[in-house]
Amino acid sequence: MEKRDDVAKETRLIGLGTLAGTAVMLVGFAVLHLALPEQIPFGISEIVSGLLGCAVAVANFYFMGRTVRRVVNCEREDDARRIMTLSYRNRLLMQLVWAILSMAVPFLNPAAGIIPLFIPSLLIKARGVRSGLDFSGSAAASSGDTSGDTATDAADSADSNAADDTSNDADADEKTN
Repeated sequence: MEKRDDVAKETRLIGLGTLAGTAVMLVGFAVLHLALPEQIPFGISEIVSGLLGCAVAVANFYFMGRTVRRVVNCEREDDARRIMTLSYRNRLLMQLVWAILSMAVPFLNPAAGIIPLFIPSLLIKARGVRSGLDFSGSAAASSGDTSGDTATDAADSADSNAADDTSNDADADEKTN
């Protein structure tokens, strides 16, 4: 039960951060629209696009967390690799479909819809940098305890491993043929 709470907690944190990042993006759109009203649009379509992009980004993170939790319980490495690769492909497809929709649907703004997809990754990286630069002298910092970052670190690492595994599978198929 504790692991489920970790995924939900991390997803809430990433969700709030992504929502805040999307709000900053929308403020940027508004300011640029005031300066360049002919080139930079701002209205309900940018707001809707940003919020939908934010939802896709948070869903991607949630599904990644669930996958990591499932893989941790796998006994066989092959099963874990297969689950992680399938999850990576499905989540990448979800983001690709959203990007195509944001470009194809005339009401949506592609930039406002796609930019939020990058925010969770930036938040995870910033969190890692911040924890690496913690000079507070607390017991957790001095003992190297980063248990709060474990889920995001594992999920980020799992994504890059799944991408590597996909290319390795293709290489193995070529060698056997």
